[in-house]
Amino acid sequence: MTRGTHQVGAFVAALGTLALLGSGSSYSPIILGGMRVLGVAPAFPPVSWPALIGLFLGTLLGATAPDLDKPRHFWARVFVKTAFGGHRHLSHSLIGFVLASTIVAFVIGSVAPIVGVAPALPWLGFAAGYLSHLILDSLTVEGVPWFFPLESFLGFPPWGRFRVRTGSLVEQFVVMPALLASVGWIGYRFGMALLAWWR
Repeated sequence: MTRGTHQVGAFVAALGTLALLGSGSSYSPIILGGMRVLGVAPAFPPVSWPALIGLFLGTLLGATAPDLDKPRHFWARVFVKTAFGGHRHLSHSLIGFVLASTIVAFVIGSVAPIVGVAPALPWLGFAAGYLSHLILDSLTVEGVPWFFPLESFLGFPPWGRFRVRTGSLVEQFVVMPALLASVGWIGYRFGMALLAWWR
């Protein structure tokens, strides 16, 4: 998918994260367990506007992070070939997601208190954005190596010929409108839960 699609997907992921957490009592055991391991305390509404901005910035960063393996400069190409294995390898996998989320948890845990923001929402935003990137790329012809280092590129639907080509008219006129419609649906369906987060 193109950068614009991933950015809109990030916005959907951010709103979806807030909607799913609702009152804050909806944290799944997996999310709570991961946060406990990383030392990130859960956030509960209402929160300050800097925390909400942190969520959206974290989501945007997470949604673009997997494409760090898509270099534009020579030094980056060399680094990427050795560290990531090329485009759509380590950074486009569950292992890459866990590694990136762990690193970001420690970075945010160090920086967030300095600026007076609890690290939970920016970290959850990053994780949600990262997963949104992998899910959207799974809709493309190439698919994603979810279980890297296994070389199986998986996608949805399972048959590549029915998937979307990056930058195609289908992406622009089907996937993008569907994401925008998702924003409206989340706002309509979970409006009160979203407003509860605002202090």
